[in-house]
Amino acid sequence: MIRAVIDCGTNTFNLLIRDTHGQQYLHREKYPVRLGEDGQKEKTISPKAQQRAIKTLKKYQEQARNWNADSITLVGTAMIREARNGGDLVRAVKKETGLTLQVIDGQREANLILQGVQQAMPLPRESCLIMDIGGGSTEFIWLKAQKRQYLASFPLGSSLLLEKCRPSDPIKPAEIEEMENFIATALKPLLSRTRSGQPRTLIGSSGSFDTLAQMCALQFKTRPWQAAGRSYTFALPEYHKMARQMLAQNLEERLHTPGMIPMRADMIVPACVLINFIIDQMGIQTLLQCSYALKEGVFYSLENEPHLWPKS
Repeated sequence: MIRAVIDCGTNTFNLLIRDTHGQQYLHREKYPVRLGEDGQKEKTISPKAQQRAIKTLKKYQEQARNWNADSITLVGTAMIREARNGGDLVRAVKKETGLTLQVIDGQREANLILQGVQQAMPLPRESCLIMDIGGGSTEFIWLKAQKRQYLASFPLGSSLLLEKCRPSDPIKPAEIEEMENFIATALKPLLSRTRSGQPRTLIGSSGSFDTLAQMCALQFKTRPWQAAGRSYTFALPEYHKMARQMLAQNLEERLHTPGMIPMRADMIVPACVLINFIIDQMGIQTLLQCSYALKEGVFYSLENEPHLWPKS
């Protein structure tokens, strides 16, 4: 059976097509729809953003047909669930494409991310934290002895942080401090829960972590980047050097960094501030990247929990 999954995120719409019989991924594609552009502060999806979303979904639907997909599953996350007119987009998608866009809450999103990461790599036995930075939210999953201790979604997405703090380019030290204060206030529940057994390993799933891993591999050449690989282990000093570089550079300079994906060149700044905050607060000693995230978790859920999904 061939399935297509579309992750309709705040910044990016991701398409993944998989042959479930051979467990083979057939096609990957992403496009920066930027649902939150011009409307995140007011929690609305602008008409232009909705048009980009519909156009992209029609293109992805055609790709799925080209691969003879038996089903297409659409998952909507932070921006769609938080927007005042998120329901309008859901109805427009149904009318224009015939597809059902299922909007999930933050808890379910975090659980699907966990299921995705578990398909990619063995989880450490010691206390660890999984972190997924999206455009509108960031999900955290705290594990001890590979068992879930705490799982939550916070309104700390990269585009939301940019909208909230509106930093200069390059970002100034005072603006980093302002962003860190906002992050600290939002993450009080996480910091409180993990105080009894703080994780020393941080696993960053997909998104900004993919870009940072690729840039570190290309710049420092101590650990190879494999495009088809499922994980990458950072040398922590190399990550810190790359993060400092991202925070010191302007947009044009970041765009010319080998390994930088253009759609992430602005979002990498708040992502680095957020990752640095977690590393400092938790005393992280090991930093890993995992290529699997929400989409792969949806595939797992479709095969093992089909009753949770509408037919599409």
